[in-house]
Amino acid sequence: VHSYTHEHELLHSEVEEIINFDEFEMLKPYIEDIRHLPLYQFGEIERVLSEIDKTSNSIELWKEQLKQAALNWDKKRYAELLNMD
Repeated sequence: VHSYTHEHELLHSEVEEIINFDEFEMLKPYIEDIRHLPLYQFGEIERVLSEIDKTSNSIELWKEQLKQAALNWDKKRYAELLNMD
């Protein structure tokens, strides 16, 4: 049986493999905007992602994974990528 805390730590570490905490902090304003958008509004999600500067390969990877999760309606992965705090 997995505890909520254990599962949260696992999800947190998976996202940390893509972006570090500082990068996540930089992305927070965009993440807050995206969190309010339903998956079916992919155009709006993509618009917000396009506003993020290409500051690192890891941020580009995170953006691509988020797009793929949205396109595939992978709600679990989508939520993982938007939650690191």
